[in-house]
Amino acid sequence: MDRKNHGESAIHSLQKSGTKLPQLLTQFSASIAGLGLAVLLSVVFKVACGRVTFYASTLLNTGVGFGLVWLSRAVHELRDTIVPLSARIQASWI
Repeated sequence: MDRKNHGESAIHSLQKSGTKLPQLLTQFSASIAGLGLAVLLSVVFKVACGRVTFYASTLLNTGVGFGLVWLSRAVHELRDTIVPLSARIQASWI
């Protein structure tokens, strides 16, 4: 598939998706952020209660939590990029 056909295929997919893709990305971003915050709060609670000292697993879990929150932000940025693009495409086809 050459570049022009690939671009037209992507535009056609964005046009067909309508409002479903932004909603899906919003839900996905919120789910990832919630999971990341749950991991971070779990680590904070365990350290605050003194049930676990600061070991490598705690550091790894903290990194995973921050990574999930960062990934959620990236998905949100992607949604913010796709929404105006999708609106422009739909307006140009009308």
